[in-house]
Amino acid sequence: MPKEVIDILPPQKFEKSKIISSTTPTGEVKKRGRKKKILIFIFLFLIIGGFSYGQIFSKVEIEVRPKMENFDSNLEITVDEKIKEPDLTAKIIPGYFLEEQNSLSQQFSASGKVVKDKKAEGIIRVFNDYSAVSQPLRENTRFMAASGYIFRTPTKIIIPGNKTEKGKITPGSVDVKVIAEEAGPEYNIEPTTFSIPGLAGTPSYTKIYGKSYELMSGGFKGETSQVLKEDLEKAESSVVKKLEEEGRQILEKKAIDSSSIFLEGAFWQEVQATSSLTAVNIEAEKFDFSATVKSTALIFEKEDVLKLINDQLPEKKEFYEKTLETDWSIKEINKNQKKINLELHFKGKIYTGIKKSDLKNELQRKTLLNARTFLEKKSEISEVKIKSWPFWIKKIPANPNKVEVIIRLD
Repeated sequence: MPKEVIDILPPQKFEKSKIISSTTPTGEVKKRGRKKKILIFIFLFLIIGGFSYGQIFSKVEIEVRPKMENFDSNLEITVDEKIKEPDLTAKIIPGYFLEEQNSLSQQFSASGKVVKDKKAEGIIRVFNDYSAVSQPLRENTRFMAASGYIFRTPTKIIIPGNKTEKGKITPGSVDVKVIAEEAGPEYNIEPTTFSIPGLAGTPSYTKIYGKSYELMSGGFKGETSQVLKEDLEKAESSVVKKLEEEGRQILEKKAIDSSSIFLEGAFWQEVQATSSLTAVNIEAEKFDFSATVKSTALIFEKEDVLKLINDQLPEKKEFYEKTLETDWSIKEINKNQKKINLELHFKGKIYTGIKKSDLKNELQRKTLLNARTFLEKKSEISEVKIKSWPFWIKKIPANPNKVEVIIRLD
């Protein structure tokens, strides 16, 4: 009888094994399912969020460069202060007078030299303590200072006699101008006592005498400066030139500040006054020279000229102002009527004007590729650049506020 084989685990072990094998796979499946759902949700969120972001924040920048052409022409213009508004048909524009008056006083050095000697001069008081009778002294009477220097009286003098009052004798006196016998600075002496050499050996020698109370001055010998005619002429030229340059700069700046045009031929200056307190051949090391200059300019606004220039352009064309070159010539100027006739030669680059709003309407809802092709086919455009944000959008946004058009001229 064959043996019976039972292939079965013990009840306790089987139950344990069954629990393990049935529980573990089920947990892993649940975890994997949950992760998968999360990933799908994130993916859908990103797609929907990216689409919404693109719709809300999308932007397209379109940069176009117009095709430039050379333009060259001449224009005759009248500038008249009496009119207030430009007349494009008659080619007349308003003018404005600017005036500036400037004064200047400047010190200069004298260039002339002269060899000169001069005698010192001063005042002495001559006393008569000799008698009550007046004492005459002839012209050129010598007075000798205590230091030995000789001075002379240029005129005849009379010294009053002395007086006796209450038993006291008071010498008579007179103030006299004296001049040094020789030129030179050594005669510029301090106050001192003077004797009269012509009275030496007589009783009156010590009784008739002189005294100075101030310094003798003016004694000189040597070279001194002198103002020449050429010095005054050079000073005038220098001062006037500075004033003319200053006046010119002030008016040019005023013209620039007011966006106006300053022309050399429509600018003039007048010397109103020149003066110097020093005359020709006067001895002086320095001298002052003064002058006054009036500057006048007839200017006109650049904007008015541009209106005339643009009026000469072909239809729908505009001037690229940065390329504008002008050459002015004055045909006639009438200062009294405050009017000038000018001829203007101008040249530069022109282009067909592009309206941004029209361009936005033409490109609305086109794909970026079609928009580029459309713009590149326009004869008035030479270059096109299109940038989009975010990068994945394919069409021009329907909202014109999300489309920026840049007209690049440079």
